[in-house]
Amino acid sequence: MAIKKYNLSWIGVYKASSNSYVGGSTIKVGGSSEYNSYIGIPSAVRDAIKTSKTAPKLYFNFNVTDGAEFDIGAHKETSNKGGGTMPWYDYTGLHPIYGTGWQRIDLTSAFMNDYKTGARQGIVLYGAKSNYGEAYGNSNNSNEAYFEVEGTWNTAPTMQGITSPVASTVADTSLKIDWKQGLDAESNDALLTYQLKYYDGSSWGTPWNVGAGVLTYTLNTTSKPETSSARIAIRAYDGALYSDWSYSPYFTIRHNKPPSKPTQLTPDGGNVIDKGSVLRVTWKHNDDGVQAGYRLAWRTVSDTGELGAWNYVPSQTTFRSSISQYHDFAPETFPLGEIEWTVKTKDQQGLESPYATYQRFNAGTPSNAPTILQPASGSQIPTSEVTVEWSSVDQDQYELEIWDSTFTERLFLEQGVGAIKASTPAYQLTNNTTYIVQVRILSRAVGLWSPWSSITFSTVFVPPAVPTLIAEPDNDNGNIVVTWTEGTGSTTPAVSTDVFRREYSSNGTNEWEMVATGQLPSDVYIDYTPASDLAYEYMVRTWGGNTTSADSEIVEVEVFFDNAYLHRALTPSDMLFINSTDDRSQELEVQGQVMSFANRRLPVYEFGINESNKVEITFTVYNPDDLRIVVKFLKLKETFLYRDNYGRRFYCVATQPKISDLPFKGFQVSATLLEVDYEG
Repeated sequence: MAIKKYNLSWIGVYKASSNSYVGGSTIKVGGSSEYNSYIGIPSAVRDAIKTSKTAPKLYFNFNVTDGAEFDIGAHKETSNKGGGTMPWYDYTGLHPIYGTGWQRIDLTSAFMNDYKTGARQGIVLYGAKSNYGEAYGNSNNSNEAYFEVEGTWNTAPTMQGITSPVASTVADTSLKIDWKQGLDAESNDALLTYQLKYYDGSSWGTPWNVGAGVLTYTLNTTSKPETSSARIAIRAYDGALYSDWSYSPYFTIRHNKPPSKPTQLTPDGGNVIDKGSVLRVTWKHNDDGVQAGYRLAWRTVSDTGELGAWNYVPSQTTFRSSISQYHDFAPETFPLGEIEWTVKTKDQQGLESPYATYQRFNAGTPSNAPTILQPASGSQIPTSEVTVEWSSVDQDQYELEIWDSTFTERLFLEQGVGAIKASTPAYQLTNNTTYIVQVRILSRAVGLWSPWSSITFSTVFVPPAVPTLIAEPDNDNGNIVVTWTEGTGSTTPAVSTDVFRREYSSNGTNEWEMVATGQLPSDVYIDYTPASDLAYEYMVRTWGGNTTSADSEIVEVEVFFDNAYLHRALTPSDMLFINSTDDRSQELEVQGQVMSFANRRLPVYEFGINESNKVEITFTVYNPDDLRIVVKFLKLKETFLYRDNYGRRFYCVATQPKISDLPFKGFQVSATLLEVDYEG
């Protein structure tokens, strides 16, 4: 018979004298307060009683510190109430009298069966007023009370060891595994089954099972990777419990098969390489083990397809000892023209792969560098634009770059095809600044870019005078009037002006938007498109006859209007006026998808990137002439700009226009404005 011990699940002490909870972890009985100590039993005790293969016995062991008569009751509580009045219990008929020290109460006959069926959940220790007793309860030390179940339970079987494989085993396609029969104290050893698993040198595989009495197994190792650290583990199973794993010594898997032909060769596909530079060729060794060496072969291919003799590295019969999957050829190894090459590898056991699939590349020389004709190196140019001209031979492509004077930042890149040999880069130069411009070309005849040709130049120019800018809101008409005047004091005359606008930000990082271009040096521009109650910044840029420019100061302005406007996006001055007293409503939607999943009570919502914004407008038109104008405007098949006094501003299309006659005079017009992407 075996014995299992279990600590108390909980303890709750009550006073019968006041029918109240007092708590504590010490067992108290009787006395003037008529203490009753309720004790919870862990569920593992019931499991042990039910699973014992022989008739079990149940005991309660506790260390008495004040001797007394300890009456034993049985309660139905599954947890400590921790308050309130004293729970119900009934008397078990047990009332032992104990002195101090460790005592043992046999609960087998009086309590265990009711506890096993669930009719009772724990015990109560109590006593008379004239009989005070005390004992350790949940003391968390060696004096702690505990329950004890005496019975017979199943124990795990034991393994007797693996006899094969051994440390000297070398397997190729199969592995014979043998082991001794396990031992089971409760049943016939021959009824044990076994579970096996295999270690491939880096990780354990999924276990598999064999039947009762089987003590040998042949494992197919054809596809197992080569390793000197393979291992087998086996454990026995009695139908309920497993033994500990038993491990074989480490052994070797060796297939002794040659590597597959190398793959991923570079260069390939007819790439052009500079034959005057070091050329690194690479490949992938295809084997379970590490590459031990390689042999390279290359030959020429003439324009007519005639193949030259093979050249070998290191020779036709030897391998270069190396685990590296690359080789560096010295400059000028290859003649000008097409080259075909291949490689084969050797594994650590000395077996050779086939040669790789042949690949080809072209050994070439760089194109001749161009000569920059304009601007002259070290020259000064009087404009904010530079025109670069160069001379070259057999040019098919070109690249042009502008850098700062220290080659730290590339400011501009232009790429072109054909024999173009002049360009004016779309980059505005800064006054009194030094730049580097460089050009290179590609001739398809040789297939390689030329070296860069570069020169240095600087800018010295007189820009036009800074213009004077005024921007004022026209709240009555819902627009902003931008006025500028040509500046004075410069020898460079102004020829045109561009107008820029951006939304105000405290850090000034919003991007400028050009709202007008090619205006007169002194002029007025009416901006029909700002949103109400939103601060904007305006700036004008005046251009001089020498392609230089001067920017005005930045002016901040804000417009407030009371009505709504619907503009033609391409012609903002053509608009519909919508009175603010008319009706408007807005509907916003962020699209997504509702998804439901197994074992989840509620769905999940996944948001998409699509959104929709609709504004319903309703306004009144009082005569037929105005109605015809409105209908014609709404039927235009183009994009509109909508603005209103609540700050809305978006590009849209007008859909579903409706017209209703009013009872006495006029017409009610409604339409749905759907926001759309628009680039004017």
